[in-house]
Amino acid sequence: MNDYNNLFYHNPLPNWVYELENLEILDVNQAAIDLYGYGRNEFLSLSLKDLVSQGETLDIEAFHENIDHKNGNIPLATFTHKKKNGEEFRVEVHSQKVDFKNKSCVMAVGVDITKKEKQHSAWQQAERRLEVSSNIAKLGYWEFDIRTNTLSWTDKVYEIWGRDKNRFQVTFDGFYNSIHPEDRKLFELEQKNALSGHSEMDFVHRILLPDDCVKWVREQGRLNRNANGDPISFEGTVQDITAQIEEEQRLKLLESVITHTTDAVMITEAEPIDEPGPRILYVNQSFTRMTGYAPEEVIGKSPRILQGPESNKEELAKLGKALRNWEPCEITTINYKKGGTPFWVNFSVVPVADEAGWYTHWIAIERDVTATVNKRVHKDFLSKISTTFKDNEDLGSSLEQVCRLVTHHGDFTFCEVWLPSSHKNSL
Repeated sequence: MNDYNNLFYHNPLPNWVYELENLEILDVNQAAIDLYGYGRNEFLSLSLKDLVSQGETLDIEAFHENIDHKNGNIPLATFTHKKKNGEEFRVEVHSQKVDFKNKSCVMAVGVDITKKEKQHSAWQQAERRLEVSSNIAKLGYWEFDIRTNTLSWTDKVYEIWGRDKNRFQVTFDGFYNSIHPEDRKLFELEQKNALSGHSEMDFVHRILLPDDCVKWVREQGRLNRNANGDPISFEGTVQDITAQIEEEQRLKLLESVITHTTDAVMITEAEPIDEPGPRILYVNQSFTRMTGYAPEEVIGKSPRILQGPESNKEELAKLGKALRNWEPCEITTINYKKGGTPFWVNFSVVPVADEAGWYTHWIAIERDVTATVNKRVHKDFLSKISTTFKDNEDLGSSLEQVCRLVTHHGDFTFCEVWLPSSHKNSL
């Protein structure tokens, strides 16, 4: 009995004994009194249900179902207990059936696991966040154990490589063979430098998937050494950057097209539409050849610097209306070169929106159509002269009408016509 007393009362862990029939507490040690905050007599006036959180009363009843048929140790259980001051904490309960004062009882040992559960919850939350971050960034982790010559991957690496984790055996040779043949020599050099400790690995290369498709990945790794400085492992991350590489290639191709096209390209801000107008952000070389303006002379200014007195007001009004409605538009009007020379230009503008649908820029494609317009005007002018002679029987009236057409067409103030005589010896 003395051994029982010493083991029970001096146990640093909270102990209590309760009767199975009514769950009333019959005995308690000092550690339990200190933890729960009850006096000894107060403790002995409680039942087991008084210790648990209100929401777990039914759990206590379920825990004791058929307990009469169990011998010795009772399966581990976890409950939320409350102290005298109302503070709740998590308890891991270890129980064993005993006979106490000629009654069928249970002796329980409680372990406060509140801090442990919080740490575990925080660890799980951190692990979930890491997993989410890895999925968003398409980032996987790998480790190569130099001592055992073994390679290990996280699930994300298997996903990037398009391999089934349950079927594909990860080996260095298998990994090496998945590298695009054209990138293997460079990989060997990067690996050699990293394993020698000269530099950390930061390498972009291609990999071949089982269906022969190609992905781009970025691998970053570092060498780990033991206390003696001997290399023990090589670890790192791998990220799927296929979408990024494809976008960069697309942008380079687009830049090449814009740079080398014979049409002038101008990119402006989306707003303001009214004075002073959107600012120019980019012009290509063809714009400079067409207008005489170097990029640094127009960037930051409004496209209105190209307009002048002969610019078609109706066409510009049509353009302004389209801009306010965020609609594509095509017009032909007169613009002016750097030296003031007018020229006919045909240009189309389209709005550019971001992923949220908010318009951010205008792109204008411009083409010098002076020769085409002059040819059409010249043809129309000759047609009108021909029509004048057909419609007027009187030569004098016809010539007078021709003079009007010439002065209007050439913006002249005076026009006269000299005709040779029938003998071609006088005017």
